Amino acid sequence: VESTLFEGIDHPVRTKRGATTVYFELDLASNVRRLRAAGGADLGGYRYSAFGRELEDTASVSFDQDLRWKGRPRDVLGASLETYDMRAREWVPEMGGFGSVDELAFWDVRTTLWGWPAQSTLRFADPFGRGESGGGGSTDDWSSPLPCPEPSAKCTCFCKNGGPFRASSCAKCSDPGYCGPGNVENCKCK
Repeated sequence: VESTLFEGIDHPVRTKRGATTVYFELDLASNVRRLRAAGGADLGGYRYSAFGRELEDTASVSFDQDLRWKGRPRDVLGASLETYDMRAREWVPEMGGFGSVDELAFWDVRTTLWGWPAQSTLRFADPFGRGESGGGGSTDDWSSPLPCPEPSAKCTCFCKNGGPFRASSCAKCSDPGYCGPGNVENCKCK
């Protein structure tokens, strides 16, 4: 029987397999960097490229485990292809992108349909595997920051998949930097 303890989303603390307990050392981006035995002995670790390709694996073969880059499970498909399960989609480190298009039809001028939120794996997390919400930003703490408020912002845009955002007019709500085309749920102006 195996159990893994997480502190929040994608932040593994330890894995217990039978009588063996292994603790994870993570970096600031939640990448599993080292494994430690219950007594503190070093069991080796991992190094990654910026987009998750494993550069070095010195972890003990006596305890094989899959949680690696971003604290997510790694799948090895053949000799040289690895993917990470990011819930809604698979991340392919060799491509530096997702292996499929986002089913939410996310589009933003700052990224691609296969991209990571704002194309920055270091600054932004994607705990649900769906990138930024629906089209141009989110109020969720884990995603990208809101667009800069406009000095003349008199309207509030409410998006189907995120928001609210401040804008100078309701017409501005449909812009990609706000709700995005077809994603405006409501708009209220002062």
